[in-house]
Amino acid sequence: MPLVNFKGSSTELLKLKETVKDISSMLDSAFNAKLNTINVDKFKTSLDNSKYSLQSIYNEFSRAGTVGQKAFSQMASSVLTTNLQLKETHSLINSMGTTMMNTVKWGIASSVMNNFTSSVS
Repeated sequence: MPLVNFKGSSTELLKLKETVKDISSMLDSAFNAKLNTINVDKFKTSLDNSKYSLQSIYNEFSRAGTVGQKAFSQMASSVLTTNLQLKETHSLINSMGTTMMNTVKWGIASSVMNNFTSSVS
């Protein structure tokens, strides 16, 4: 059984803690509480203006082993799921609006036809 090297592990954990704190701050600033979503563009801009990239974040989390990789995957999945739910809600609202407009158009067309047939009679 190979020996595990713990030399420098406390330094790595402190770096990971700092990374998590910085990422958390960026996510908080990109979060829209009214819509319960994360503005991905704003988060990306925060990342671009910071010392981090997605690859460097993944590398930091990976240093913690499988637990870190799983945490990174869960974080990424949460961001994508939240925004996907917003898109689905947006599509539903658009569909409802289209149905409402079609109903109004049908009602107007029906009224015009009824008035026309009444006039002809």
